[in-house]
Amino acid sequence: MTSFNSICKEHQAFRRLRSITLAVHIETPFQTWTIDVTELLSTAPLEILQIYATTPTPKVVIADDFWKTIVHYVTYVLEQLFVVTTRHNLDDVTRCFATAHNLRAIHVNFYREVDETEERSMMKDALRIVQQCSATVTQIGCDTRVWHVRRDVRMNDKTELYTVPTLTSYENPDIPEQFLVARGA
Repeated sequence: MTSFNSICKEHQAFRRLRSITLAVHIETPFQTWTIDVTELLSTAPLEILQIYATTPTPKVVIADDFWKTIVHYVTYVLEQLFVVTTRHNLDDVTRCFATAHNLRAIHVNFYREVDETEERSMMKDALRIVQQCSATVTQIGCDTRVWHVRRDVRMNDKTELYTVPTLTSYENPDIPEQFLVARGA
């Protein structure tokens, strides 16, 4: 991939790349993959970044350094982020992409963990993510659930106004692309 990276940088191949979907295979040397992908995307003004694992497993955990570096490159243009992580790694991953200033939609797929698929748990995770991100986030999803983010204005004891994010039902009739399933005939 090193030669591919060099060619792309030399020809500024990704200078207009706005969206990319990547999948990581479980047998991929993961540290090498993250370094190569970081280098490859370093000049891309990404608005949409989707990363999936071909076989969701906790063995494929994307390191914080990867997220910090990628978000550093696209802090002002990234609008949609779709990631795969584990619940125990969620706060670390969220801190990495919470600095994205224009992030509107976040979707997190969790590796299947025993007894962790309860909707209430997913909603708590989603709210935890939104509370750490900028006020530009309007949609949050965890696994197969999606919520609209509403900001309620409140007043503290000093009569200062502040907002509190709350999650409401996702009522958009459009099905997000990530939930569309292709079936063979």
